[in-house]
Amino acid sequence: MGSPTTDTNDPLRGSRCELNKSDFPFWTTLGNLREHWYPLAFTHSLKRNRVHRQVALGIPIVIWRTDDGNCKAFVDICPHRQAQLSLGKANSQGLTCPYHGWRFDADGRCNHIPIAPPDRMPRETVSLTSIPLVEHAGIFWGWMGQGKPAAQPKFFELDGSGWRFTRATHLFPFDLDDVIENFMDFAHTAVVHPGLIRGISNPKARSVTIEVTESSVKGIHDPVDEKVGMLSGWVVPDGDVHHSDTFIIPGNIKVNYGFGSDEPSFVAFLGMTPVQENQTLILLTIGTKLGWLNPFISASLPWLIRKVLSQDAEILAQQRANLDLVSNRNSKSLASDSIDSIVRAMRAHYQDPSRPRPKPGSHQMLVQI
Repeated sequence: MGSPTTDTNDPLRGSRCELNKSDFPFWTTLGNLREHWYPLAFTHSLKRNRVHRQVALGIPIVIWRTDDGNCKAFVDICPHRQAQLSLGKANSQGLTCPYHGWRFDADGRCNHIPIAPPDRMPRETVSLTSIPLVEHAGIFWGWMGQGKPAAQPKFFELDGSGWRFTRATHLFPFDLDDVIENFMDFAHTAVVHPGLIRGISNPKARSVTIEVTESSVKGIHDPVDEKVGMLSGWVVPDGDVHHSDTFIIPGNIKVNYGFGSDEPSFVAFLGMTPVQENQTLILLTIGTKLGWLNPFISASLPWLIRKVLSQDAEILAQQRANLDLVSNRNSKSLASDSIDSIVRAMRAHYQDPSRPRPKPGSHQMLVQI
């Protein structure tokens, strides 16, 4: 029997075997909206030598907290036979594919192939496709663009102590633009969430200022004496409510409430990522700074979050069922719907810079909610 010979036509030789993001159809449809940081998972959910799979912009991603505590992210596709690496084993030696046992180190380089002698298949020519990853505000953010990553996101920062945080992850089977519209839409809260956020029986007239920058749209409500939900009797015994909603490119929303003071004491941050067409990942962080009430309110928030999101999901499903039956979206809008129009125009511009950008500035409108 002759000695083994080296196959000089081995297709792996001289090739890094990495995937390109343009190989993923949904990613290609998003234009320049790809060139941003997107939230992938909460950092507290990942322990050492544990992995998490998340599809973002149509690309499957495995996030891996390595043995030394560092976190890495790669396209969750083994270059050998395209199995999900996130279903394999992770330890100090690397991340092992569950199909054929190919193993990759923390830099994504293949360091072991069980069936192949080293001289038959050089491991150094096989590597995973890396996704730039940062941690901010308790969230893993992945850079989904093709170019050099932009500066680390700074979307959600609270100064001072006394804050208590509640976090929730939710997957909506709806388009990101429709989900943004829902969460920025103050007009629906009294109808869809009666008693939980505010009621429709005692509307209050108020002025709302819309502030537009190059990358954000903010609605600032004038202070008004109102009941904002089931906890109002505790939280707002006296004094006006200060409220603002801010959309931040590419798909993030920050909601501030202050009770009797200009300083916010209730903040909600929604980091949102399009998973694929008509599917949106929501990472919700709620911060409360309400003194001795914090433990009691925090205990009730998980139930309140589930209830509010289920109500939003129900109305969005009704909307989606109709939109799926028509070829054109014909919306009759009031002046109070201008926030949605501006946000959609801003996202359209970021997707395709040839489309007009909303003009920065501010204007006021009178509403009654």
